Amino acid sequence: MLIIDERKGRKIALNQGLKIVGVLGILIENYRQKFITLDEVKLYFLPFKEQGLRVSEQLEKVFFEKLNS
Repeated sequence: MLIIDERKGRKIALNQGLKIVGVLGILIENYRQKFITLDEVKLYFLPFKEQGLRVSEQLEKVFFEKLNS
């Protein structure tokens, strides 16, 4: 599995048949495994976004919906 968020790199990895996961996927999985709380997810998410992680409003909505399901 490859950890990557960069769009071009993700596309290449998928074309090579690699499984990929990004920062948001890592946060979701850690929350589901109860390694971190919802408050901790938010504490990690906000700095990522402030430092340039490109997250559309729609993706952010889906991200938080997945955490609450």
